[in-house]
Amino acid sequence: MFDFDGTLVDSNALKRAAFFQVLAGPVASASLVAAVLADLPSADRLGIIAETLRRVRGAAPDSAEVGALAAAYNGICEAGAVACAEMPGASDLLRTLRPVVPLHLNSATPEEPLRRIIESRRWTEFFTTVYGRPTSKLANLRRIAHASGVPADCMVLVGDNGEDAWAAREFGCAFVAVGSFARDDWPATPYLPTLSALPSWLAASDWTD
Repeated sequence: MFDFDGTLVDSNALKRAAFFQVLAGPVASASLVAAVLADLPSADRLGIIAETLRRVRGAAPDSAEVGALAAAYNGICEAGAVACAEMPGASDLLRTLRPVVPLHLNSATPEEPLRRIIESRRWTEFFTTVYGRPTSKLANLRRIAHASGVPADCMVLVGDNGEDAWAAREFGCAFVAVGSFARDDWPATPYLPTLSALPSWLAASDWTD
């Protein structure tokens, strides 16, 4: 199972920048947007936008305004995720693993745009299931287990952040960190410097038997 942003595609920076494109200037100062992002590191796009508006307005934001800004944000992120570079070796890794084990995608990106992104990148053939928001990553792990009939202790999630690590721990599957994972926060977590190292790690861990 794979996370998407920051794991398979180099999109974390563009997703952060999109908040400033949508919110900084028209709605809030850049410093306020930065403060909300720092204060709510695990919040989704709706949460970030709503909290920014709350701090500006001093009251709960209008849901229509949140929705409109989220739609603008989603459009920027979808276009960026289609066009941005993949993480080094991502396509080769998926091509190598697909004949060996079923592959599943578990992302915080909204599910419908995520499916369009995967189709645009010509990765649809690699994944048995593609799951995203509004379902949480933990709930998506349970969806994958139910769809595949595979128990948690026979599954492994590859991701780049603490939300991935927490979801894997709560679900009961193995977790492997890649990319910009904050290793100081999860010191016991296996970390791979590149995606190309994953097949060797899987083989050594007997995940492909």
